Amino acid sequence: MRVRLEQISDQTLRYERLEKTLGSFATIEDHATYGHVSKFAFRLQDDALVEGLLIATFPAWVFHLRRATRAVGGESVVQDNALVRRRSHYDICVSTQIGCAVNCPFCASSLLPFTRNMTLDEMLAQIETLRQALPKRTRLQRVYYSGIGEPLLNEEVVLETARYLLARHYIPSTVNTSGIIPAMEKIMSQRLPINLIVSFHAPNNTLRRQLVPITRTYPLEDIVRVLRTAPRWMFIEAKYLLLENLNDSPEHAHELADLLGGLKIVVTLQNYNHIAERDFVKSSPQRVRQFAATLRQRGFTVGFLNSNIGEPVAGGCGQMRMQESLARSKRRTALHEHGTAQESTPPARARATREAAP
Repeated sequence: MRVRLEQISDQTLRYERLEKTLGSFATIEDHATYGHVSKFAFRLQDDALVEGLLIATFPAWVFHLRRATRAVGGESVVQDNALVRRRSHYDICVSTQIGCAVNCPFCASSLLPFTRNMTLDEMLAQIETLRQALPKRTRLQRVYYSGIGEPLLNEEVVLETARYLLARHYIPSTVNTSGIIPAMEKIMSQRLPINLIVSFHAPNNTLRRQLVPITRTYPLEDIVRVLRTAPRWMFIEAKYLLLENLNDSPEHAHELADLLGGLKIVVTLQNYNHIAERDFVKSSPQRVRQFAATLRQRGFTVGFLNSNIGEPVAGGCGQMRMQESLARSKRRTALHEHGTAQESTPPARARATREAAP
């Protein structure tokens, strides 16, 4: 028991030191804000780059008030108002890997190779950096593990981080996974205080293997079987990215309803955040409404996730990291070309001097 208490004490001290030495693990490399969405790029000690997202949620009247006062420079006054602060909530979305090992073809995270998992220290520093970016006198409501990477392929670090956040700050965690069955079974069996968002994106294995390659290892039927063992208090969401003429027909909606039949689950339909390097196109509003109506007729609660709110700040997972990598590549190319030009200049000058000599 003494050893166990010492371990807990050492761990608590380490967490406290991390919170006090903010920035030693996660240096802000870039920051962009659009409305109530802010995206950060963090440079880690080994020069790796990850991303985090800060998202404000508030009623429509607060949104219109902030937009109206922004034109006259009074948005900060509205933001500091006690009533507005009480009605505003802040969530953060964090990365768990350097790159993503799942390699979904529609995602910007797969444009750069997977390197490694993030460490516990890096995860805590990332979260604390985002937490301190909150407006004054506001509180972080929830942490979403849905940035770059598959969280449950970094299972030990993610679960330890979730335990710490709940115990120390009473902040709940939600993990967005493509369906890593062993880690999901662990969460269920240990009754860990974690809610789940499972990215389905297709109603059958044939189509899902094209969109989420890890389906070859973890088929849909097995994922649903594990979800049926979830404790009653656990909130489970099925996320479904709608892509034009690929997975958005009424037939696909009926097939998805058959797959999820009997589960107490919320289906969230997601708009595609356009990525220039990808050929996928988001579904039209008409097809989205038709898909949602079909699911509602089958008895499901349907929500919507508008990924496009973050499009002006490269809100899709991996976009800021990918853009920074491309910018670095262009800078290296420019320096190389400049260096080549400089090397060729002296002989050219000497030749011109010789030709000009009498």
